[in-house]
Amino acid sequence: MINDDSFVPSSLNIRDVFCNDNVAYKIPDFQRRYSWGRDQLDALWNDLYESYQNHFNDSYFLGSIVVVKNQNNIYEIIDGQQRLTTLVIMTSVLLKTYPEISCPNPEKPEDDTSLIDAQTLEQCLYFRKGRRRLTLQTAPEYDSDFNSTIIIPDSFAALSCPTKYEMKKDNPVYNFRYAAYFFYNQFNKLSEEDRLRFVFFIYNKVKLIRIVCNNLSFAIKLFQVMNDRGLPLASSDIIKSYIMGRIEEESDKDELRPIFSSNWKNLELIVNNLDLKMDDFMVCYEYYKLKSNPKRQIVDELKVVIDNKDIPIKDIIDELNAYASALNEVFSSDDPIIYSLRYIPWTTYVRTVLASAHYVNYGLKILDNDKNRIDISEQQELFVTVRRYFYLAFISGKTLNQIKSTFFNLLSMIIDKKPLIDIKTLLNESIGRYKMIKETYEALNDDVYGEDFLKPLMLSIEYDNREVTNKSFIKIDKELHIDHIIPQKFSSNPEWNYLDKEEVEKYMNTLGNMALLYYKKNEEALNKGFIAKCNIYQGKNSEGTQNNSGITSFDTTREIVEVLSEGRNWDVDDIKRRAGKQMSRIEKLLNINTNMIEKGESQVNTNENFYDRAARFNFHDLGIANGETLTWYNDPTVTCEVIDEHNVFFNGERTTLSGIARNKLGYNINGAICFKYKGKTISSIREDKEKAEK
Repeated sequence: MINDDSFVPSSLNIRDVFCNDNVAYKIPDFQRRYSWGRDQLDALWNDLYESYQNHFNDSYFLGSIVVVKNQNNIYEIIDGQQRLTTLVIMTSVLLKTYPEISCPNPEKPEDDTSLIDAQTLEQCLYFRKGRRRLTLQTAPEYDSDFNSTIIIPDSFAALSCPTKYEMKKDNPVYNFRYAAYFFYNQFNKLSEEDRLRFVFFIYNKVKLIRIVCNNLSFAIKLFQVMNDRGLPLASSDIIKSYIMGRIEEESDKDELRPIFSSNWKNLELIVNNLDLKMDDFMVCYEYYKLKSNPKRQIVDELKVVIDNKDIPIKDIIDELNAYASALNEVFSSDDPIIYSLRYIPWTTYVRTVLASAHYVNYGLKILDNDKNRIDISEQQELFVTVRRYFYLAFISGKTLNQIKSTFFNLLSMIIDKKPLIDIKTLLNESIGRYKMIKETYEALNDDVYGEDFLKPLMLSIEYDNREVTNKSFIKIDKELHIDHIIPQKFSSNPEWNYLDKEEVEKYMNTLGNMALLYYKKNEEALNKGFIAKCNIYQGKNSEGTQNNSGITSFDTTREIVEVLSEGRNWDVDDIKRRAGKQMSRIEKLLNINTNMIEKGESQVNTNENFYDRAARFNFHDLGIANGETLTWYNDPTVTCEVIDEHNVFFNGERTTLSGIARNKLGYNINGAICFKYKGKTISSIREDKEKAEK
């Protein structure tokens, strides 16, 4: 007598898997959608065809499927739904493309028992007056799309291949279409003789082990055991099976099954809308539950959580869904701080911190007992603090191992709602231990072109300074470029011949010579003169007329045009001034300054670099005597008078060039690049003197 925990394995060829009067398959609602694409289909085709060519008389083992027979004598597929769906698609393509197909046994043509013809293929698709052998999930976007895309069409000749963009979407209709397109083209490439022999081989020689279980609980356990022995399954599939297994142990399992099915679908929808994989989300959830660095594989860690009988399984199901919703809400925000954090390379850490803070409502306060009025300022301050830490680690070149311990401590403190001052202390300790501020200044004062942090940092500056009405997220892709304002090959363009080649090359790849460009304008702007570049920076073509390639949406790039509007050409002093302005913005963004550099470290003299050479100099050494007049670089009506070696007289007060520049521009900058004497900036005069001395 067979008990409920028994199973019956059968070795079947593809023909027998489908062509049986009493066989019908259904993919349960809790299963994931069809997702096979080019890689999986290529691997399947190559394996089958290689076996057909080299081992025609042998059987090819395609794998196993685990099914459970329901009350209607329909096999619900627990494992193997991707393979079975693919085989049905292939069968439909063969039947509709070759309606007169007949594939006898090449060695025994008279043997009708192994003949594969149109009637055989139709029996693989249908039974009992046109009922389908395979039914997908009941959600309309699954089964109805499958039916209209794969089963109903009379021909696949006009089927177009989905685009790469469409294939990246989590919409199974594109996977259905691609699989049909794939098989249609692959079979058409074969000669008729080769095709007939190959089809015979597939349906007669390719075998599956079908394991029929008598109840869902045992089928799930078997599924898990098979995974433990090395079959390739996603972590999220195993975790889902653990939840399903726990549900089967509950007295209210009939009520829990549809709840879990609905919640899991919603979970998949949220995760896919965020362009994540389910496994990625599960890692975030694992970190949230553990609040510490995992010591085992994710499936083992979460199995402990799921098997904990002190927590009702419905609570875990609800928590998974709620945590995904928190992740979705925070990452769907148009907050520039969140936008900025989305570029950090340690994406799982960032997602987990933000989702956890949002999920536990860190720092949120109800105002005046009115639940509709929430003070979010402390949570915002937390996000600013988190951004500061991750960007300092990113720019200063820290590794994942160097920040991992701090991350898990940070996560634990957020979930436990520790005071923000304690969180800042934790992060500042890590910043100091790894000398992040010092090394950030060093990185920014060096050549920055090609650095991984450059685009994220410049976009963060853009978000912080752009108009409030522009709230869109800017994706870093192949159309986002960093343009050299003075081109790398400037010497080949006579429009830049006013520049000193040796001097320019020192600053070519530095912060002040970098500009953000979108679309294809980088190619246009590459080696143009300054006037043409400014036209392109404004969204025009290089001649200054409007074009349809889209406009540059970056405020910090359009600033460069101001130099042209002043009737000047871009030069090295402009690079220095722009670098000073950008550095001031970065200091504001990350809340840093050179005074924060830890005592005992070798000091970073940021003033010895390109953007702010404010080391004290002597006017007299430069040949500028007391009483001489200096003028502002782009406004000759702004003047000051030299009164000794280091100081000037301006608006009735004794001050310095840098003091005037700071008050006039609103940020720290070397005044020597802002004032001119006899047509040259003080900075240029000093560099000429140093060059001559060398």
